[in-house]
Amino acid sequence: ILNILVITISLSFTGTPLVVAPMLLAVTFLCCWDWHRFRPMFLEAPLTRPVPRHRLENWERVGFFAFAFSLMNFFGVTRSFIPSSLAAAFLVTGILAGIATLGRFLWLWRTGRLPGLINTLD
Repeated sequence: ILNILVITISLSFTGTPLVVAPMLLAVTFLCCWDWHRFRPMFLEAPLTRPVPRHRLENWERVGFFAFAFSLMNFFGVTRSFIPSSLAAAFLVTGILAGIATLGRFLWLWRTGRLPGLINTLD
């Protein structure tokens, strides 16, 4: 993404650097977030503890699928691929699925019941 940012700046594309620069920042943050996974590629010292893997529960799968399905269909309505009479149904379903999934995640987080989330950076 850095090369795309350099090219867009050098060719004076208007507005594109405003999109690509935050994307580069997001990729940098994600690489820092997963440093414990990248670390063995750059350092000879192995990890002292295994990297935990978070497994999605059924409610998470259903919530994410319903949200993604509703979002894709809502954009299908905006592009006239799907009848516009279904727009409200897809919008409401997506919002409810997103709120339910987020609410369940926050409830598990606050009660300390999230499986597999261990701070490995201590």
